[in-house]
Amino acid sequence: VTFSNKGGHIFDNVKVEMSSSFFSDSRTISLGALEVKKFDIAIDQEKLMKLVAGPYVINIKLTFGTNAAQTSAILKFEERPGIATTEVVDGFLERRYEVEKKNEGNVKTAVTALVSKDLFSSLFTGFNIEPSRTEISGFTRNYIFQKDLAPSESLKVIAKTRWWILISIIVAIILIWYLLDKYIKTKVVLSKRVSFVR
Repeated sequence: VTFSNKGGHIFDNVKVEMSSSFFSDSRTISLGALEVKKFDIAIDQEKLMKLVAGPYVINIKLTFGTNAAQTSAILKFEERPGIATTEVVDGFLERRYEVEKKNEGNVKTAVTALVSKDLFSSLFTGFNIEPSRTEISGFTRNYIFQKDLAPSESLKVIAKTRWWILISIIVAIILIWYLLDKYIKTKVVLSKRVSFVR
């Protein structure tokens, strides 16, 4: 922030209070005749990550002795798009696929996450959120997730393919087949006696 004394008067101990969406600062400065001073002000990083690009107003209050004045300045927050994508795959009996798209820029951005499964594995797949739409192409089912992300927002999709359900079904079928086979093929024992008749 730059302060400039455009006159020939000397200003000692001027209290400057500034507030904006990015920061708030209070300090006391002195300006000689036609003097220019520059100050660095720390930005609140948490606020910064949530702000959208565009112009923002800085409200300034100056107090010199018993006199006070208010003014304002415009701070232009330039656009900086940026989407970070992370993917994680793990598990065997319960295969887990996780994809996250995070808006690390300062512009509201539309993102799309795609999860593809073959038609057979899709029967055993569930998601943490509902897909925006589903498309079938050949033997592949595509799950499409869409969302408009504000700065610092993210879209997180978790797909779980539960192969243990298929294994449980197969084991149950084998067990039922075994029990039925054992019941149907129960051995029948016949005994025969012979008696002589005169």
